[in-house]
Amino acid sequence: MRPLAHLVAAPAVGAAVFAWTGNGVAAGAAAALEVLLDLDHGLDFLLFSSRPYRWKDLFRYGASGEWGRVMFLGHGFEWLLPLGIVAGWTASPIWGGVFFGVLVHLLMDGLGNRKVPGHRRIHGLFYFITYRLHQGFRVERMSTVEPAPGAGICGR
Repeated sequence: MRPLAHLVAAPAVGAAVFAWTGNGVAAGAAAALEVLLDLDHGLDFLLFSSRPYRWKDLFRYGASGEWGRVMFLGHGFEWLLPLGIVAGWTASPIWGGVFFGVLVHLLMDGLGNRKVPGHRRIHGLFYFITYRLHQGFRVERMSTVEPAPGAGICGR
């Protein structure tokens, strides 16, 4: 999912948390996490990209296969269990907002990033860190390449 989609969704996420909790800080935390979770792309860019750092490339090439590996350590449904436990244990609306912001971000990515640049379709378990770890964080093991549009048509 492009950062703009998360930015557009953030006010709705914050409003939903505010309606649920009545807490402006919790709403802000939810909206912020919905956007800022993508900062983990920066670490992967620095570790795996051979390109000079440019903001516009930060989100473009990760799962496309160009980097070879991706970790995206913030992008994991596994985070929801400890966040949910902390939110429930503390009964803190702020931790509830953090949980909701991460959940919405992961759901948006899981639904919106099925196909990524480079004609790749990512595996349905991609948003589990344990799956990516099991695959050695190697993009070719976590995705399949689909033919380019028009490829394989007779006469081309």
